[in-house]
Amino acid sequence: MRSGGSAGKEVTNPTLSNMKTHLHDSNHETTRPVEEAGNLRAATTSLAEETLNQARHQLEAGLEEGQEICRDIQRNVYHGVHAVKKVLHENNYQVLAIAAGAGALLGFLVASRCRHNAR
Repeated sequence: MRSGGSAGKEVTNPTLSNMKTHLHDSNHETTRPVEEAGNLRAATTSLAEETLNQARHQLEAGLEEGQEICRDIQRNVYHGVHAVKKVLHENNYQVLAIAAGAGALLGFLVASRCRHNAR
């Protein structure tokens, strides 16, 4: 708007100026929570990544420990089986006698129980 008496000067409407200021302030007020939310999301993302990395390292350490335990068990089983085979081959007649005695004892117990139940 121009006033008729002052050439080249622009007269501004104070209400329009207040509206522009209010719009600028309200625009700033509505973008600030969005910026804060973005900052919060970035902060929580880094926390989540850190927590995830810690969990991943703990899982990897647990898996390595589990694999080591499994290897130890396999070694022990292998050595145990090897020792049993060695004893069986060195003392095969004694093992055969023990197995026959255990079979005879088991047969005797089963037979006596059957006779007892038949009465």
